[in-house]
Amino acid sequence: MTWTNVFQIAELNGRVRNEYLIVRRPDRPNEYYRTYGQVDAKGRTLIEKLNDPFVTIGGSGFMVGDMGFEFLFWPSQVVTKHTLKSGRKAYVLESKQKEPQVYSKILTWIDKKTLGPMKAEAYDLNGRLLKRFSVGGIREIQGQKVVSRFDMDDRKTGSFSRIEFKE
Repeated sequence: MTWTNVFQIAELNGRVRNEYLIVRRPDRPNEYYRTYGQVDAKGRTLIEKLNDPFVTIGGSGFMVGDMGFEFLFWPSQVVTKHTLKSGRKAYVLESKQKEPQVYSKILTWIDKKTLGPMKAEAYDLNGRLLKRFSVGGIREIQGQKVVSRFDMDDRKTGSFSRIEFKE
């Protein structure tokens, strides 16, 4: 099954600054694209394919690969424990790459009932906590629950970023 996700980075006045497209197919890695709201002489939107999922989004601490849940498709996936998170039963999934680039591993707390992500922690190449992600909101669209807000604390820079998804 192929899925796509399109999201826009808007300035405070609502003007779209960048638009990102994530394409996920079961037989290959995610594909990432970005537009800058520009068109060519024929009126076609100019699209740039991103070869690096670690491109930051809109000056935030988020990277485009974070939004594509790239880490859930890394080759090493191990449930390390069962725990409670916010009063709900959860799995803790450890994701690792064969050749780490930015993160050495990501731990993800997954709700046992809904199988939705609850929080995640990304560790740098030295094994230190780099970023902490949390799901700040969930809503239902066409009968499916989807994340409506992600919060992220960057432990390296001390910054906080939030992404809110509108319909």
